[in-house]
Amino acid sequence: MYWLNCTNLSSSYQVAVNLVNTIRDPDEQISTTGYPQQRVFDILYDELDAVGGTVLLVFDEIDQIGSDDEILYEIPRARANGYLESAKPGVIGISNDFGFRDDLSPKVKDTLCGEEIHFSPYNGPELEAILRERAERALFNDAAEEGVISLCAALAAQDTGQCETGA
Repeated sequence: MYWLNCTNLSSSYQVAVNLVNTIRDPDEQISTTGYPQQRVFDILYDELDAVGGTVLLVFDEIDQIGSDDEILYEIPRARANGYLESAKPGVIGISNDFGFRDDLSPKVKDTLCGEEIHFSPYNGPELEAILRERAERALFNDAAEEGVISLCAALAAQDTGQCETGA
């Protein structure tokens, strides 16, 4: 499984380059510019085949890709189109924008076997438990006064109910 945060990636090209670089070792990265898009896809297919088997690709904040959703068409069809031999890619998209799928091109909608799973926002006690666990690992003892974590959790629950990590 490979996870990619798409927050600052506004094109299929950028997603493909970053995915290649996520799969590859740090000393084998490709440049973010200078390649034709199909060449980057070919490199991606080579990398996926090198991994082999079922390969899950998780695109967090997938709605940030925008209208250039070609990669969401290419990856699921890559094996059927003869670009992959041993890899069987699966795509998981994560988005807070429930209308995101409405903006996908018709060919992408037809390609993806989309199933939406909605998660309820966290409530105050759930957020507090998450924040306490993170604070125990990240902060020095007594770095925050008693009640600060509870207050942060309550404010987050009132706002969005999310507990983002800020990748």
